[in-house]
Amino acid sequence: MKDREQDFVSRLVQIARLVTRMDDDQAALLEDQIRQEYGGDRPYVAATNLEAAAARNRDIVSLVRSGAITASEAARRFSVSRAHVYRLLSDFGQ
Repeated sequence: MKDREQDFVSRLVQIARLVTRMDDDQAALLEDQIRQEYGGDRPYVAATNLEAAAARNRDIVSLVRSGAITASEAARRFSVSRAHVYRLLSDFGQ
């Protein structure tokens, strides 16, 4: 069996815990439910809608640059990391 640390379901639950206030019991329940429904299968994971992601990124840059929100607030509002916000600001030039 592959190392569970690199398991897709474990990573998915880890991400869910980062963006929610999920406690250990809830995380275990989520992981168990996913494994019961999809264990052994190769579920389809759709790619991000690139147009929607580009629009979101433009919104993030616009809001942060205008001073309407901070990078931390943008990260929370748009469910991205602060590092992602700073990369966007750097990529879009300051």
